[in-house]
Amino acid sequence: MNRPDDVAVIGAGPAGTAAALLLARAGLRVTLVDKARFPRPKACGEGVMPSGVRVLERLGALGDVERAGRRFRGIRFVERSGRAAEGVFPGGESGIVVRREELDALLIERARADARIRVVEGRRAARPLFEAGRLAGFETAPAGQVRAREFLVADGALSPAAESLGVRRRLPRRRRFGLRTHFRGLEGLGASVEVFLFDGGEVYVAPQREPGTALVSVLLEQSELGRFAGRTREALEETLRARAPLAARMRRAERLTPIIGLGPFGGERERVSGPGWLLAGDAAGGVDPITGDGVALALRNAELAAETLLRRLRGESAESTGADYARARRALTRETRWRARLLLALTSGPAASRAAVAALSASPRLFSLLLSGC
Repeated sequence: MNRPDDVAVIGAGPAGTAAALLLARAGLRVTLVDKARFPRPKACGEGVMPSGVRVLERLGALGDVERAGRRFRGIRFVERSGRAAEGVFPGGESGIVVRREELDALLIERARADARIRVVEGRRAARPLFEAGRLAGFETAPAGQVRAREFLVADGALSPAAESLGVRRRLPRRRRFGLRTHFRGLEGLGASVEVFLFDGGEVYVAPQREPGTALVSVLLEQSELGRFAGRTREALEETLRARAPLAARMRRAERLTPIIGLGPFGGERERVSGPGWLLAGDAAGGVDPITGDGVALALRNAELAAETLLRRLRGESAESTGADYARARRALTRETRWRARLLLALTSGPAASRAAVAALSASPRLFSLLLSGC
């Protein structure tokens, strides 16, 4: 019987694939498994914040991602009256807007090119296999198995693999959902990602590489989305028509891609580690996308997870490395969670939105501070 690989990664999004590349760079044999076949569409805000750009540079993937995407210098908030406040990232840094399917495809191509990584597409991790009290493998569907000395579970917020391990997700009380698509023909796109604030949610507009083209994402409270009883097209179109500062710029816009929904956002898993396994990315827990930090956090989490798995494979205990990993992951997400809570409070209603935009407009330094660490 063939000996198991050093690590199997379940989920080939940014967290999983970045971790696989880092582990292979350290000389380990890695299997990377995903239920999808790439490229594939994925609901995502598609902005990589500066901290994530730095991870892409450390992976050696930044050049490819830059060619596929478009740099942006900061964030612009627009409240319903049309008043705006724009902040730039400190230190002259910038983020990159890149189609999620292109980002995933670029990273997985790097994995395919690495002789130490075996990429398995179209396989879903199903029943976990335990030996001597630790995770030793997964049965996969269609029929098959994947076995390894350690597992990294990074299969998204719903994470069927984490659920099969009995690790439940604790959802926040405030439930929010997103709808995303792409448009061509938007007017007035600039060098920043724009966030249009309204009662019950926000609209994100992220300019893409092709001139006049942008991702448009609508984030809605559960009560607001519930009015449409699952009719996602009507929910998105009505929301955009009702946003006066944005609607005028979309008069000639043409929708390019299907509408994909995602949510509820946020929530944490009860545990992020156990004997033979770690959780990473949204599988471990997420932050409300109002911050735009999702992809960057996933990439940074990949570095933490790879470091932890290397320690385990060198003989350190699952208990001590797991505790260290949980603490490090909490520290990694602390600032983003603080920023999300602040922004959600500041955009909770018309009066709060007006006050927030006025304060940020009057104090570029305050806005810059809000964006520091992104």
